[in-house]
Amino acid sequence: MEKRIYKISGVAVLVLTVASAFFLPKKIPAGILAGGVLSLANFRALAWGVTGLLGTRKATGKMIFFSALRFAIIVALLIGLLKLGLVDLLGVIVGMTAVFSVIIAAGARELLKNISAQ
Repeated sequence: MEKRIYKISGVAVLVLTVASAFFLPKKIPAGILAGGVLSLANFRALAWGVTGLLGTRKATGKMIFFSALRFAIIVALLIGLLKLGLVDLLGVIVGMTAVFSVIIAAGARELLKNISAQ
């Protein structure tokens, strides 16, 4: 399911980025791309953390530290990109929302598949 989420999210972010590049100022497509890439990187790290958590059955200090570090890095990158004027906040939100929507849709699809199998 993870690979499917990466593929669909990547395509969605690229389509939104390219489509918006024709009609909107350059900062918005750049924001969409940045938001999508950061969301996908966060999703990958989150999946890695959950896999580690399932293996140990408990949250370790190391996992908590890396989760907080990941959050701090994402916030620092976003603030940096916004301060430098390279991206628009609206674009970042759209890119992040695109990835989030794909994750929710994939989860709902799996849930419905499991419900119908019972």
